[in-house]
Amino acid sequence: YVKYYIPFSTKLFLFILLWTFLPVQIFSQDKFTIDQVMSSGFPSNLTTASSGDFAAWVTNKKGVRNIYVSGGSLASTKMVTSYTLDDGQVISNLIFSSDNKDLFYVKGGAPNRKGEIPNPLSLPEKTKREIWKINLKNNSVTLVSEGHSPSLSHQGKLLVFINKGQVWQVDLTSGEKPKQLFSIRGRVGTLTWSPDDSKLAFQSNRSDHSYIGIYQLVTKSINYIAPSVDYDSNPVWAPDSKRIAFIRTPREAENLPFLVKRSAIPWRIYIGDTKNDHATEIWRASEGMGSAFRFISAANQLFWTD
Repeated sequence: YVKYYIPFSTKLFLFILLWTFLPVQIFSQDKFTIDQVMSSGFPSNLTTASSGDFAAWVTNKKGVRNIYVSGGSLASTKMVTSYTLDDGQVISNLIFSSDNKDLFYVKGGAPNRKGEIPNPLSLPEKTKREIWKINLKNNSVTLVSEGHSPSLSHQGKLLVFINKGQVWQVDLTSGEKPKQLFSIRGRVGTLTWSPDDSKLAFQSNRSDHSYIGIYQLVTKSINYIAPSVDYDSNPVWAPDSKRIAFIRTPREAENLPFLVKRSAIPWRIYIGDTKNDHATEIWRASEGMGSAFRFISAANQLFWTD
């Protein structure tokens, strides 16, 4: 007989090939398809009303995103939007109105560096990032404005939002068109109303540093809390509307992307006084491991108790 020599590399290839196709033949008997795996819906953006008896969330099923509402006077959970297309447009920023009669949301993803909104279907019409309002009684949907990051005043009268890096507002009681509230240098982020609705805190991003700004609605003036060359972010109001806490992350030389960073110049928590714009450091991370700031999975990074 003739004895053939089979190289080890060939044996390894045949072994891998065998174990690659064997599970496919076994599981195919149960007819568990790729479509079944990909069609399972999953929820996100869970939001509750200030009254605590309503909840809303976004469900993505087969790529089609819709908003569901449950609680309150509803007998069962209901879908309040009727989108049918897998267009890749994100739905986010769900906000209940103060009387729970309306629900605001943003449709459209964040732009790229050229300012282009995602358009994975290559639709001929221009995609936009827009704020919409749903009447929860009859499910009618109304366009509020182009923009994102809406924030509703506690009394439910004014809705502020960001459009092209600046702050805009719409009076929900007057029927007037949205208008720009104020203009600043840099780009705005993180809009937060004071508990008494007299002031609006925001983050002013200046590429290599950022400030915490306060807009006074009565005087229509802007002041900045202890501005520095570091990154100030995540403002949260005290119940008295006179103080504001925020996170200060010291500015460092930029690291290469996708590298693990467990230590840095320790980040801090400050409390600022809105009367004199001074701020006091109340906490600082320990040096070494854990000194680099990490976000928690929540809308707010700081929480001020009653």
